[in-house]
Amino acid sequence: MSFQKRHSQLFQAVFITVVVILLVTVIRSLYYKASTPDDENLFRTTPGSILVTEQIEGRLYNEEDPNSSTSAAETVISVGEIVRSVDGEVFRQLGTLEAYLTGLDSLDELTFQVFDPRDASTRNIIVYYGNLPQNAFRGISSSVYVITVFEDGASERAGLRVGDLIVSINEKYFKNMHDADRILKEARSEKKLAYDIIRGKENLTVEITLATVGLHLPVLIFFFSGLIMMLIGGFVGVSRPQFIAARYLGMAYVVTGFFIAFMEAQRTIKDDFVEVRAIFLIIAIFLSIPLWLHAIHYFPLKHEGLLKRPWVRNVSYALAALAAIWTLFVNDRYVPFFLLLLLVYNALVQFVFRKQASPEYNEINSLIKRFNNIAMIGTFLTIAYLIYTHWGSMDRAANKYVYVGIHLALLPI
Repeated sequence: MSFQKRHSQLFQAVFITVVVILLVTVIRSLYYKASTPDDENLFRTTPGSILVTEQIEGRLYNEEDPNSSTSAAETVISVGEIVRSVDGEVFRQLGTLEAYLTGLDSLDELTFQVFDPRDASTRNIIVYYGNLPQNAFRGISSSVYVITVFEDGASERAGLRVGDLIVSINEKYFKNMHDADRILKEARSEKKLAYDIIRGKENLTVEITLATVGLHLPVLIFFFSGLIMMLIGGFVGVSRPQFIAARYLGMAYVVTGFFIAFMEAQRTIKDDFVEVRAIFLIIAIFLSIPLWLHAIHYFPLKHEGLLKRPWVRNVSYALAALAAIWTLFVNDRYVPFFLLLLLVYNALVQFVFRKQASPEYNEINSLIKRFNNIAMIGTFLTIAYLIYTHWGSMDRAANKYVYVGIHLALLPI
């Protein structure tokens, strides 16, 4: 008798403990989100502190042909954009930029990298020094830029707009978005917030009356889609622990459901467990893929071709571990790349070893795949549409990802 079969009761006890912990985490977070007053907007740290206050004429930098010309619409640095760098040098203070520009000839070319908070885009513009207007720049304190204002929410009613720069909350200044979140959390007990903002080059104050319920449709859809998957996975794993297929299917559903439950909410829940939950989410999303691969070793029937080659699943687990470690400790920008790598590897494994499964396995599995493919095709088409329609400003697509959650809810079928 194998180790797994002899220890089905131990697995059941450990599995129940893990599922309960994850479910409590999900439900607690949903309760926190629902009961915490919300300003109903999202923001990120502004990548610079030098504001453009006058329109500047120039030409769009082309790496392949730096001397190429572009249309007039593409050659303007607009009021309200942020200077990220000049000639590749980053300037944190207006004084250092002014010192850099001192003594230049009117025909000297400068390459400005500018960030537009209204669509979260970055461009490189070549400008003649002689085309710089007087007082073209203004130094500002550290700020955050608004990426989402929920429709009919508290911030929209108060007049806050996407692209506004928030420089203080209730007259308290901050260094970055995390510091702003801390101030926001402390101020929520007051029920009202005063945002000092910059729109274009104007200074404005926006007073926001906090919403008493902090739940929105995207958050609810993802929460309940993930919760359904977790409950199904928990039932499968607990009710049939003697079957190896049930164990891995149960674990795969629970881990995947946990990630889906927080896919949208993690951006908006600002409690004391943000960092811990982020670690759990990274582990969950990467671990779910090798768990699904491991599950098909036994479900719907034993796949002898895969069972004879343990290295197949071991490679998938190793890639998942590498991806999680790299994301947590090195750089989190490559999450999509690692996910794609794992998914491609798993797909190749199933394709290469498809003929080594029994006819019964393939027949039953084809029926299961038809149902799953409906959800997956809908998911990928929705994501592709959002990328296509929001390319260069993906922050603006945040609210529309609710439609992805609807497709994901079909996966347990």
